[in-house]
Amino acid sequence: MKITADLLTRLGACEAQFDIFVTTFPDGLDVSGEPDPDTVERVVETSLNPVWVARRLLKHEVLDRFSDVEETAWIEYYRGPPLVASSAYRASLTTLVWHYLADDRNVQPEYLDGTVAECPS
Repeated sequence: MKITADLLTRLGACEAQFDIFVTTFPDGLDVSGEPDPDTVERVVETSLNPVWVARRLLKHEVLDRFSDVEETAWIEYYRGPPLVASSAYRASLTTLVWHYLADDRNVQPEYLDGTVAECPS
């Protein structure tokens, strides 16, 4: 799956997140296969919100599983020192989202080609 500026626009991304994404990934972001550590680091450093994307692209039945795993990440976040935990938490969420979106079976079919017919409410 490839996340593109057009897809983010159609999903209703806020201007700040859109601008960060386009600056960081001008050609879009391919999230197929295994997460690339350098790309995960760029997402963390730029404060992109991968969970927002996941909540809009994942199938409803997958969101429950995703939310359970996300909750576990929160627990880990609160165990560490604030600055270290914050980066580690955001990196783990980015990797988690990547894994979910890399499997086309988890994504709502209308989003798989990187376009959206209309923005869902």
